[in-house]
Amino acid sequence: MAYREAEKLGYLNVRGLKEIAYGLANLSANWYHNNVWHDVSEDVGSNALILVLDEDGHGVTTTREKLVRGYGEWGKGFCRWAYVEDLLPDIKEG
Repeated sequence: MAYREAEKLGYLNVRGLKEIAYGLANLSANWYHNNVWHDVSEDVGSNALILVLDEDGHGVTTTREKLVRGYGEWGKGFCRWAYVEDLLPDIKEG
């Protein structure tokens, strides 16, 4: 009952809340996308497991060492990369 009263008085606009939630979800997804993926100009700097993508969006998991061994140099044959660890959901132990 309090919910409907608040809505009648203009304190609660469900449609507006849904639009805000949708906008925040999009903002969050864009932030995540922009912060997980790295351009080839950024070197891994370690031998961590990474996912590399080519221009067509095809990907393969590898390490920097294997990639350089296969292509001869860093950045050749792909356009962006991400740490596999950053693509996996956080699992909190507790």
